Amino acid sequence: MSSRFSGGLLIAAALAILVASQASPAAAVASPSPCPSPAASGSRCVTPSSSEYDQLKLRLSADLAAALSTQQQLSAAVAQASATALLLADELTQEEARITELQDKIAQLDQQISDLDARIAVEKEQVSALARAMYRRPDSFLDILASSGNLADALASSADLVVAGQRAHALQEQLKADLEQ
Repeated sequence: MSSRFSGGLLIAAALAILVASQASPAAAVASPSPCPSPAASGSRCVTPSSSEYDQLKLRLSADLAAALSTQQQLSAAVAQASATALLLADELTQEEARITELQDKIAQLDQQISDLDARIAVEKEQVSALARAMYRRPDSFLDILASSGNLADALASSADLVVAGQRAHALQEQLKADLEQ
């Protein structure tokens, strides 16, 4: 907006100079003296010829054309810079959205890691408890039979030990898989 105003101001100034230069020869013809004041008559006073006016008009026209060309170039550069700024703003918005998505994914993965760590801790405790129970168990079926008092209790204890062993093996495998993750 400012470049348009300054360009318009430049055009108005050039037109004012042209009008003033065309009005001066008419005033010079009406005045009998070629000098603007009688006090200046002692000094040398020269009236410009029409060829000098023509040269001045050509020079002003060339300067005005150059100024207009420069204004057009600047307007094009400003338009291009504005378009580039819009593109960069769009890219920035897209990258910010991508960063937000990645941060959300990181938060989800952190939660999964925390859950997995908690599950591993529970499974380690269960394996430790089973290991202690297995350490305290009788070495043979005869020891189980002797410590239980009757055959039904011995068979129930044996079945419990088999189930506990299977559970221990399953927990051990699950813990191994969780640790590999």
